[in-house]
Amino acid sequence: MVWKDEIEVSLVISKGLRVGSGRAGLEVDLPLVREHAPKTNNSSNSGGETFFTSNLASSFRGILRKSVQRMIGSTGLRSIEDSERSLFGSRVTDQDGTPVEGKIQVKLADQFEPVKSYVRTGVRIDEVFGSVAPGALFTYEVLEGESSKLSLKFRITCTFPLTEQEAALLLAG
Repeated sequence: MVWKDEIEVSLVISKGLRVGSGRAGLEVDLPLVREHAPKTNNSSNSGGETFFTSNLASSFRGILRKSVQRMIGSTGLRSIEDSERSLFGSRVTDQDGTPVEGKIQVKLADQFEPVKSYVRTGVRIDEVFGSVAPGALFTYEVLEGESSKLSLKFRITCTFPLTEQEAALLLAG
């Protein structure tokens, strides 16, 4: 049996959402894409002052992938690592040298909630030695909703049919 439905996910973030990969440097490596929201008749949005961010889907996809990887690591089920790679894609290339495309696509649903953003700086600590290596300083952007909580809706669409194991892994993540 194959699975090809769409999933809609509602996410409420209470302490802010980190956007970016956290690569070394003083510039935010993945700045937010902002667009002014149009005024709508059924909304309190007066237009112009609110923006939505279209690359949040990439951050959510990363969170979902990390959750699946942690689940695989904590259960010791190495036999399902191939399903994780087929769901999200892989930098490891196939026989002809091209990266393997993932079977799912994550998009931000239409969202016009007022959002605040600010930049934070962090230092990456080596997990093995507990020390700081050169180039460990990084910056990233953080989002919060107007009331400090941020509500987002995402759509996960299958670009290729999923096996039962892939669907179960996705839903468990």
